[in-house]
Amino acid sequence: FDLPPAFMMSYNPPYYDALLKRTGLAKIQDLYAYCGDFRLADKLEARIGSAVAAAMEGMNVKIRHLDPARMREDVLAYIEVFNISLASNWGSVPVTPAEAKQVASDLYFLLDPKLTSFAEIDGRIVGAA
Repeated sequence: FDLPPAFMMSYNPPYYDALLKRTGLAKIQDLYAYCGDFRLADKLEARIGSAVAAAMEGMNVKIRHLDPARMREDVLAYIEVFNISLASNWGSVPVTPAEAKQVASDLYFLLDPKLTSFAEIDGRIVGAA
């Protein structure tokens, strides 16, 4: 609780813990938010770019950023990868195409295409970050 709330992450003041315990509820697991400085993104790419290129060599993997012109299609593809990759996680509930379209609409002006990447093999998205 030493940092302010993070974008799109749940946040409750520390005193909520005591309030909820008094009702008989108990914690099942923790949720962590990771912090990063976006100003370091270009430096990181410069430092690990050659290692990434070597790892991808011969695998026909293409990395691309989000394309604002095809935002809805990219978000739907991202959600498909998201749903598949998190399916076995505790409490995971798949995002529906309708929810994905709403998220795309809501985030259109907030997403930085340079910070949203897709890994493609033969034109098919196999990973996203």
